[in-house]
Amino acid sequence: MLFSVFFAGVSTASELPLRVQAELFRKIFEYDRTLSRNNWSLLIVYTEKGNAGVSDLVSAFRSAGISASAAPSATALGKTTGTSVVYFFPEAGTDSLRAVCASLGILTISGTSSLARNGGVSVAVGLRPDSRPEIVVNLPRVKAERHDLASGLLSLAEIVR
Repeated sequence: MLFSVFFAGVSTASELPLRVQAELFRKIFEYDRTLSRNNWSLLIVYTEKGNAGVSDLVSAFRSAGISASAAPSATALGKTTGTSVVYFFPEAGTDSLRAVCASLGILTISGTSSLARNGGVSVAVGLRPDSRPEIVVNLPRVKAERHDLASGLLSLAEIVR
């Protein structure tokens, strides 16, 4: 399995370690035929009270070779220019920001699987109850954001239709 190398050392916490998330998303981006290859610009959106780990996540994405910055949800709308991917922390995605992402063709992602299951983002990674990693793809959201994910990725993911 292509992604197995990134799952070593996964804890039983509810989320994948940040470094693992960043590396896994880097691989996922390679399966997106819409994104420019290896020229990804990521905006991490968080809430003022839910900002623990933001700087560590920015560092993890940068270490994975992805240009990353962060903004609180209150100011994120003004920071989407030139952004190809937006990472939402839980409760940070507003309807207006999701609408802007869809209109601009910006892929939305998260480290919280439930956000993809409920349509809040296109792609999310997380841990199953048995502590195995998971990828969740919300196809209606992917379509709304005008992205084209390869079947190789879809075969590895839980698909929400």
